[in-house]
Amino acid sequence: MEIDRADGYESGEAYDNKESKALKPRIASKIQRSRDLDDQNKGSIRTRRESKETGTKSIEGWVIFITNVHEEASEEDLVDAFGEHGDVRGIQMNLDRRTGFVKGYAAIEYKTRLEAQNAIELMDGSLILDQKISVSWAFVKAPEDLKDMKEIGTGDRVA
Repeated sequence: MEIDRADGYESGEAYDNKESKALKPRIASKIQRSRDLDDQNKGSIRTRRESKETGTKSIEGWVIFITNVHEEASEEDLVDAFGEHGDVRGIQMNLDRRTGFVKGYAAIEYKTRLEAQNAIELMDGSLILDQKISVSWAFVKAPEDLKDMKEIGTGDRVA
């Protein structure tokens, strides 16, 4: 047996030690709890629009999230379109480093909740540069029926 790696394992040997074996039952129980919750909530899974979730204020204002933004859209295009519904305080549009085009999403910040809500209701499904956009809240509170999901994925960590 020849050891050719710095971690002491043979090449091709599976990493399986005492710590990973101890974690397997814990992970399996969390997966089972998740499946049990899914079964309990079967048929109650809703999209953001169906559940009538309301947005949550960020530190500075009310932020909406726009998806399916045309790759050649500019900040000016979005400010012109969304400025009709309130005072746009800020806009974030990420560009692809390689191509220089918009990645397809943007975030717009409004001062008041009413302005942001109007923009969501009136701009969702509208066309910008002949492309249909989707508009929703960037930050929302978790629905009451999913509060139990917090415990899944947390637990004892092995350092």
